[in-house]
Amino acid sequence: MALIQDMREPFDEINHGTGFVVGENTLLTNKHVVSACADNTSQLLVRLKQENGEFLDFKVKELIMAPGDDQDLAMVKVEPLADGRTINDVAPTLTLASKKAIEQVKQSALIDRLVISTDSKEIALISEKYGASVPELRPNYLATDEASSMDVLEYTIQKVESEKQIYDYIMLLEPTSPLRKKGDLDNIIKLAVDNQEKDGVISVGSIQLEHPMIAKKISADGTIMPYVEDTPVVYQRQ
Repeated sequence: MALIQDMREPFDEINHGTGFVVGENTLLTNKHVVSACADNTSQLLVRLKQENGEFLDFKVKELIMAPGDDQDLAMVKVEPLADGRTINDVAPTLTLASKKAIEQVKQSALIDRLVISTDSKEIALISEKYGASVPELRPNYLATDEASSMDVLEYTIQKVESEKQIYDYIMLLEPTSPLRKKGDLDNIIKLAVDNQEKDGVISVGSIQLEHPMIAKKISADGTIMPYVEDTPVVYQRQ
């Protein structure tokens, strides 16, 4: 995952968002993240954080916007670094419904069933090939920019429970957060079981350039809290 930064000033008007490497020197992001710089790509910078905390900065070569207003998607083409390295040399390419992602779940000692929710026949076939369950293709109204992850999760749970399959815990694994270490999934489940007085467990990452209104902090007892008090509740789109 890379940070896409609008470098214009002043800072309080700066937009930024995330993007995922999906092809050769190509990232996928939301249109609203980059649309303000469509006529001047030099105002954009793709920043990739390394393990040592330093950033690699890639200049934007081209923006390709999805047509119309109903798809909030854009492709970002970037230049190689001065030393010749491409973004593909330093960042993994996102693969949806990959064998590796599915096998990570299958290797868990605590997960009983993996269900894939998708409106793509291709992703459904790949998922079933590697042993995941796809009860049905997702309805069109749940495959829009406005549909939330919670809407999809609720629909999928109802579908599974209609098959008389009831589970004690539900884990949501989003394709836009594909990087997990060995043992992460079982450790998360154990943490949830050991803290049943809490609503659930969520994974977080170190802050980069996120706005304080959407940033979180972790209290002494491990509870996730808004960084800024009295922050309006925001429901993430899928």
